[in-house]
Amino acid sequence: MVTNLQIKFIKSLHLKKNRLEYGQYICEGAKIVQELISFKPEYIEIVYAADEWSLPITAKNIRLERVTCKDLEKMSQHATVPSVIALVNFPKKIPFQPVLQKFHLFLDQIADPGNLGTIIRTADWYGHKQLFLSPNCVDLYNSKVIQSAMGSHFRMECVEINFNDLVANHTFSSIYSTAMRGNDLNQLKDITGSLVIMGSESHGVSSELLTASDSKITIPSFGQTESLNVAVAAGIILHQFTTNT
Repeated sequence: MVTNLQIKFIKSLHLKKNRLEYGQYICEGAKIVQELISFKPEYIEIVYAADEWSLPITAKNIRLERVTCKDLEKMSQHATVPSVIALVNFPKKIPFQPVLQKFHLFLDQIADPGNLGTIIRTADWYGHKQLFLSPNCVDLYNSKVIQSAMGSHFRMECVEINFNDLVANHTFSSIYSTAMRGNDLNQLKDITGSLVIMGSESHGVSSELLTASDSKITIPSFGQTESLNVAVAAGIILHQFTTNT
């Protein structure tokens, strides 16, 4: 039987400062917990589940505690009560090594958790195994980021790293920054080994990183709207650079 102390601890992880202090976060819902069990079961501390939820037969050495729907409601951050909540440990920190892939994205000051989660999910769709984030992006383990990513956290390595540290330790063939006014991305012939920087929803790529880039690129517009949502723009860039170059 789950105790009030356990429920209180789970609720404390709704706050970033507590996630950082304890090195743990929560995943909610059958779909996301299933992805967690499939790809990173070693991260799981304990799973709290209603009777209706079944632990996969293939799952081994996973602690499972049956709880009531009322208990899950107290633990959850969501309006709809999930059937299962997992307490998850942060990945162990290991020396950073760039993964070999066609190109990399660097996300600069992304503030909206839904946007960050959608970018992670989209990058996973296009086969990316690694994504770089500036330290001032929204918390990777924010519940809305996790929900929007729909399990892609467990298939991708999301590396929080300062841009200067990244380029000091890894050489990219070219560094591109997205901007409202830049070279048409359709004109780029070969982006293999490059880094593409995408900036915040409000301000775009910071002036410091624009200066550090080899060139600016833009998605050509055919209408009247001022700008694209950053997650939509990331999807277009991922598709263009993955399939057409």
